[in-house]
Amino acid sequence: MPTPQTKRLIAFLLISIFSISLLAACSGPTTIDVNIDPTTGAGNIVVNPPPQEPTPVATGTSGDMSQVALFAIVVIVLIGVMAIVFSVARRPRREE
Repeated sequence: MPTPQTKRLIAFLLISIFSISLLAACSGPTTIDVNIDPTTGAGNIVVNPPPQEPTPVATGTSGDMSQVALFAIVVIVLIGVMAIVFSVARRPRREE
């Protein structure tokens, strides 16, 4: 049976993953159009993604290295956050 601290940690991680994926999905100038017919009450919701711009062709490996560096930074920050959460969870609580 998981301890309450483990349950809180799992809940925190799930909420964090959901929040990050939601923020990543919502980044960019996406527009949402809501069309409703006032006489019948029927309508629809149209999500228009941003126009796709052509991506420049990278010469050399500088683009690949920047992606690797960015991934490494994200992993390091994630490990740091997990270390902080574990250290706070293991700290004994004061009883008043």
